[in-house]
Amino acid sequence: MRIETKQALATALALTAAVSTAAFAQDTIGIQPVSTAALAAMKLIAAAGIGWGFLRLMSGRHTIEGLTLMGVGGLGLAKTQAVVTFLGLG
Repeated sequence: MRIETKQALATALALTAAVSTAAFAQDTIGIQPVSTAALAAMKLIAAAGIGWGFLRLMSGRHTIEGLTLMGVGGLGLAKTQAVVTFLGLG
């Protein structure tokens, strides 16, 4: 495995851990709101898309695919709150 792939994987794992730790905070009786769970799931999917796109971009053969995935993942991170509100969960 190339060093760039290892670095990208380590960064993606750190981002996933940070988002999941912050997103799955519970209230005093241990119940998590549905909107918080939906936000966390959408953000994790978007972050995974960015990571996968980065790996595709760095592979050298799938540069357009990688750039597209990174763009869609970034848009997903930016618009997650709007989508959750649109679905009536927020």
